[in-house]
Amino acid sequence: MQSCTSTVGRRYQRNDGDLPFPDPFLDDHFRIIGAKSRRRQAKKAQVSSSPLIPHVRTRLTHTDGTAGVAVYIAKNLEANVYLCLAGGTGHDIGHTPHGHRGEEKLVELSGKPFRHNVNSVFIAQHIERGGRGLNLNFETLEAMLYHSRGSGELVVSAERYPGYTIVMYSDKMDYTFSDINDAIRTGYLDLATAPSEFKEALDFLGESQRERTLTTANALIEESKRKDRVIFSEGEVFEAFDIIRKHMYKQVYPKAANRVQSLSVEIMYGFFAQDPEFLGEYQGLNPVIPVTLLTDEEANHAVNLRLRSETLSIRNMGHFGVFEVLNSMRANNIDFSKLDYTKPDLEWGTSRYT
Repeated sequence: MQSCTSTVGRRYQRNDGDLPFPDPFLDDHFRIIGAKSRRRQAKKAQVSSSPLIPHVRTRLTHTDGTAGVAVYIAKNLEANVYLCLAGGTGHDIGHTPHGHRGEEKLVELSGKPFRHNVNSVFIAQHIERGGRGLNLNFETLEAMLYHSRGSGELVVSAERYPGYTIVMYSDKMDYTFSDINDAIRTGYLDLATAPSEFKEALDFLGESQRERTLTTANALIEESKRKDRVIFSEGEVFEAFDIIRKHMYKQVYPKAANRVQSLSVEIMYGFFAQDPEFLGEYQGLNPVIPVTLLTDEEANHAVNLRLRSETLSIRNMGHFGVFEVLNSMRANNIDFSKLDYTKPDLEWGTSRYT
């Protein structure tokens, strides 16, 4: 395995006044944890939107779990630990409100492709710090970009740095096992009526989320050492994990999605696309961009306004965090018409992996 020990570098020379950490990827990690997009993750859904139960995971707690698993695997495979930490910490900063249901709705409304992993890179490059961006290292951005697989097969390229693949697998392990607990807690999953194959797979991997995650991560580590590449594709542990993951996508996640989630995204998209007051303030802004900056609670507020027969306006939504971000970008003279959330914007680097 070819571990990443150096970096192509950052897009801009360091002139932001930040005290650099000795390791470039540890520096990226601290840049990301200080970002507004990172803080918004605490108010964005993992499975359950704006949960009343405080112990249900948010997008932020999932991110922390992913980064932790990635560090564990990287250390055991002698991959770049700090690259995996930074990639895991930043991989989901581009998620919409209401998770993948919000993402699907934006594709429907805009008629254009949208993927949260591309948007994570876009936000890191063009939205953070008033449009100046976080100025992350090229490899951290690639690790963020390559993490997403959705419900598809976990196919990887042997040519990529092992850290990229570690982040991808760590993401899947963390959300699969944590989502099971939250689905039970919120009523989307009842183990008493679940298929026997699913329950047997769970029991085989362990009694708790922690034990199942560790069992799966250790199986990946063992297979990767045998094959001299980061891979998780065979054996009893993989088969059990595959059964569990497929059941979650086919039977559990569809139950968690609901019409209110779609409606809230649709209402806010309509406001950003059509409201004369907003368009006058932020001329040329693609409506997808401000929607992705909303938290679940902010998106749901639009539904509450409509239920009370109130109009949507900057006046009654001015406390939304999206306006702080957009005002900062406007103050820095960002040309909104040039922002394109469908492009990962990695042309400045020299990627070895296409």
